[in-house]
Amino acid sequence: MTDHPGSGPQPAPRPQPTPWGAAIAAGCRQAGLSARTAARQAGLSEGRWRQITSGYQIVSPGVYAPVRGPAATVARMAAVAGLTAAQLRAVGRDDAARLLAGQALGGQAAPVADDLAARIRRAFPPYRA
Repeated sequence: MTDHPGSGPQPAPRPQPTPWGAAIAAGCRQAGLSARTAARQAGLSEGRWRQITSGYQIVSPGVYAPVRGPAATVARMAAVAGLTAAQLRAVGRDDAARLLAGQALGGQAAPVADDLAARIRRAFPPYRA
């Protein structure tokens, strides 16, 4: 059997972003936020931000591992991107939506989420090079 260049195993195709990752990325684009700026505002590294929004991390060339992101992290990311709890629910992240809406804090939903988003934006103003 002769080895031919390019006849070995082909790398797996890159996975599609998760619905919540795509929604967060779209919110950032709409707000004019780069991934770097948004990650900084959410208290994440840019690499981790990209893993969660894309829905995977690269394990080795052509090998991808799924990344879901913890509810609290996704809620912070959604707040930075300007998403609502209803938008998170619509893309299948009820866990993060509850945190964003503040339901876990006794129903003080909008004020808690709005205050959190405002505090994050004040603490990490957009960086313009």
